[in-house]
Amino acid sequence: MFTTQNTFLFKFCLGISFIIFSIILLFIILISKISSKFKNVVYFKKLSRNILLGFFILSTYITHIYLIVYFDPLNGADNYKYIQNIYFFLGEEATLFDNQNTFYYFFVSIVVGLFSFVFEFSSTSLLLNDSILYANLFLYLFGVWGYFYLMRFWNFSLNTSLIIITLFNFTPFIYILRMNMKPEILAFAILPWLIFSLEKFKSDNKKIYLLISSLTIFFLFSSKGSIFGMTLIILVLYLLINIRYYKRINLAFLFFSLLIILIFSNLDNRRLGVGSILERSPEAQYENLVDLNTLYSVDLVKLYKDPVKNYHKNSILGITLLDTYGDYFELNWKEDSSLFRKNIKPLVVYGNTENTNPNKLFYIDFGEKNIVYNGPQPHYFDFIVIYLGIVITTTFYILLIFQAITTNSNNLRLFLLSPFIGLGILFVNAYFGFPQMNYDPNTSDTFKVFYYSYLLTIPFCLIINRIKLSTRSLFLILVYVLFFTVNLGFPKQNTEELDKNIVIQVENSITCNLYKNVIEPTLISNKKIDCNNSSKKKIEVSLETRNFPIFNNLFFILLFVLIFFKLPKQFRDKTVAPD
Repeated sequence: MFTTQNTFLFKFCLGISFIIFSIILLFIILISKISSKFKNVVYFKKLSRNILLGFFILSTYITHIYLIVYFDPLNGADNYKYIQNIYFFLGEEATLFDNQNTFYYFFVSIVVGLFSFVFEFSSTSLLLNDSILYANLFLYLFGVWGYFYLMRFWNFSLNTSLIIITLFNFTPFIYILRMNMKPEILAFAILPWLIFSLEKFKSDNKKIYLLISSLTIFFLFSSKGSIFGMTLIILVLYLLINIRYYKRINLAFLFFSLLIILIFSNLDNRRLGVGSILERSPEAQYENLVDLNTLYSVDLVKLYKDPVKNYHKNSILGITLLDTYGDYFELNWKEDSSLFRKNIKPLVVYGNTENTNPNKLFYIDFGEKNIVYNGPQPHYFDFIVIYLGIVITTTFYILLIFQAITTNSNNLRLFLLSPFIGLGILFVNAYFGFPQMNYDPNTSDTFKVFYYSYLLTIPFCLIINRIKLSTRSLFLILVYVLFFTVNLGFPKQNTEELDKNIVIQVENSITCNLYKNVIEPTLISNKKIDCNNSSKKKIEVSLETRNFPIFNNLFFILLFVLIFFKLPKQFRDKTVAPD
């Protein structure tokens, strides 16, 4: 049996495993730098590539385990409403909730049906949790695949591209997409393929890329009202910037293909009773309009003293600073029921213990494994991770704006500024109440970064690519990964209740056998994780075939086939720099 102290040490080591991985990443980058100086040494180049790819796979696996063990997606924002869409495709609800694209929720339902047929679970909620997270994981990897090919098409080095997609796993505004049962993860998955296909058409002038573009545009336009507005503006600006590449006949082909797809999709929607994505009934608390000064006002003193939920509801800038690399609205890893939020061991405590050294401002208490602070206003150390998130967010946007100003490419400038377009769409909706009122003055959650987080991904790629791999940047990667780990709520202290919840989550995961031996030693008792727990049983689930969105599914299959067999093959033949 492990003692409490030893158990904590083990769990602490598990919690900072990301730091160890980041050190390995730094070593890999050094190898890649060495190999770049010896162009003929193919072995070093292949070694760095293979290790980087392995590190991406490992970090994806670890971050997914964290979601399986510590997060309950059913308790995410508004999921108690959108779960109705899952039950609709399972034949347990008569109507869909809201007029959003049916494909995403149908895809989750397919995973639910598959898992219920193959695996056993202790309850329906645990089946749904696993299904949502694995459905999102598939879409996430589909999107990562697209971003990787897009970066390579834009002449990013292979190692840089692998490092960037690995950093995706440690980036909060991307990580939250994997947590939530909402169409934004679909937008993340589709957007890079839209840009890739449009860029490919510019270089090859083949209509197959316009067909792929029309399919991707359809899924983005039909996903959600906010996604439609954001991608519409970006698409129009992109076509205007690149109008010399698109003759009238090409634009006609693009829009005619999209029109045909929309006509068949509408047949699905009418049969399923789905209305326009722009038609929805706002809840009573959202029937308000935002004040103009919310756009530019910010209270720096309050940002320092109270960087917490609802204290910055009158400041879009404040919300953005707190929510880009944090969880300001406490709907993700800070959600009340999330195990991420439970049993967090503070990194810094106030000097009120027997082991405190009053003569030092900071003191490491090796017995309690804390950093002890003896200075004034100790409560501000509760916000140290939030402050660091503000610093990272500020740095990110400064680099974004600087690169947007200095780049010679109008295309890149558009992609860099796309998050502001997304935020602008949200503000127009809240200010004018178009197409319907959607603003709650008590929270201002209309301006959640989550709603346009998929637009931050390309700027993130461009910024990282612009940064040269120096000793300083290697250290920053280490800090970045450490910040992500602590931001999620690590390290943790053991309790019986926490371990009980962890065991339930692990035992009901379809990958239980893959990591039970890693989790078991961290438990405070000698309780074993039983992947064949007798409480698990087959959950009877049957998909309602008459509710299938037939054409939407066929369009996604067609898109996947075209991408899988066409784009990567053509990509190998030619790469270009964005103009």
